[in-house]
Amino acid sequence: MVGTSTDPMQFSPNATTTRGMIVTILYRLEGSPDVSGSTNSFSDVSDGTWYADAVVWAANSGIISGYGDGLFGPSDTITREQMLTIVYNYCKWKGIDVSAGGDINISSYTDGSDVSGWAVPAMQWACGTGAIVGKANGQLDPKLDSTRAEVAAILDFLESIK
Repeated sequence: MVGTSTDPMQFSPNATTTRGMIVTILYRLEGSPDVSGSTNSFSDVSDGTWYADAVVWAANSGIISGYGDGLFGPSDTITREQMLTIVYNYCKWKGIDVSAGGDINISSYTDGSDVSGWAVPAMQWACGTGAIVGKANGQLDPKLDSTRAEVAAILDFLESIK
């Protein structure tokens, strides 16, 4: 991750993160692999944009699948459950054990029932490994936008389990 401004240097920890940003971060962690010859399956990801190669790489690696109907939403802010699902899929792609947390009952969180069905395994994994611990009042806030600080914390966690 880089800062949001160089004059003065700022990180903007409370700013939101977009879907394009998270896949670009993971793509850069992998050394920005060559994607020439790969197909872009998303109609809302234009060739040559700063995130295009990252999105193509992540889709071809099985890390993302988008919203359906050929849409990825690269400029959409990413929710906590979307971000954790992408990181979970990245870990699976990397061969990192994601079995921890399979027995976690996320309904013990006050908003556990708000977690989308497709995000439950990632949320259980994140809770089971300590990647997240919930927020005040026993909440996961799965639909809340992810901040840059939260993404940075997850990246730090990823480094600790590699």
